[in-house]
Amino acid sequence: MSPSRRRFPSARQRAPQLLERLGALYPHTTCSLDWRTPRELLVATMLSAQCTDKRVNRITPALFERFRNKAKNIVASAMLLQDHHGGAVPARMEELLELPGVARKTASVVLAHAFGITPGSRWTPTCGG
Repeated sequence: MSPSRRRFPSARQRAPQLLERLGALYPHTTCSLDWRTPRELLVATMLSAQCTDKRVNRITPALFERFRNKAKNIVASAMLLQDHHGGAVPARMEELLELPGVARKTASVVLAHAFGITPGSRWTPTCGG
């Protein structure tokens, strides 16, 4: 292969080394979202994808108090949690990713901060957006 057509490692191949470096640079990351239960952290993290953690922290107390939210993904996730997990937030990546509105970032935040599980590395994801 000529030097001009040299291939570099893919993002998937570089990720473990990158996560290791981030873990060394930021060994004591914390979650800036306010939460008391894994369910609250799940909802707060889903909301933080749409706005700042500061704004989420302002609205979630009332949201968690009333729990009458109309957000489609939150309602659908709550129903799935009830039907498939007895109302509890699962502590497995695969099960979290099945919830509407939950992608890998949200699942990683919930696993790391609610359950102390860091999938695939020693790096702990930070909360929010």
